[in-house]
Amino acid sequence: MSYLDLANNILSTQLYTPQSNTQSGTTVNTAELDLQGKDGAMIIVVVGEHGGTTSGSLKHHFVLQHSDASGSGFTDVTSASDVSYGSVTSAGIFATINAPATEEQNYQIGYAGVKRYVRVGMVATGNHSAGLPIGVNAITSDIHKPEYGSDDGSPTG
Repeated sequence: MSYLDLANNILSTQLYTPQSNTQSGTTVNTAELDLQGKDGAMIIVVVGEHGGTTSGSLKHHFVLQHSDASGSGFTDVTSASDVSYGSVTSAGIFATINAPATEEQNYQIGYAGVKRYVRVGMVATGNHSAGLPIGVNAITSDIHKPEYGSDDGSPTG
């Protein structure tokens, strides 16, 4: 009954190693996720407690980006039809860390677009020398393949 076993039907990929992010006024991109042969993805940003104080002028935005090519051509995901389990702004932002209440949380967004590659851009505003712990993972699943070879996905045996 492997079709009921979640652990054997999904893959977790680390896109950004958990670390205290001290970027200031810059954008850091995660590794890209190749979605070839996948049924979309769920991106999970794990945020810890900021070493200083977050505010409207000391914040991080997380931007979902996609591309048809590896290593180039990435654009912000701005269409609601390309995401699930969350929303994106016209700039592709799906999460903002700008107050203590927004820290120490997981932020998730599903990608259901047609591009082959996705990544997250982490945009820092202000001086984050005290650091914000961040890790980014993705969950994917192979495109459904019938277990016993039927045309409609239902078991035949």
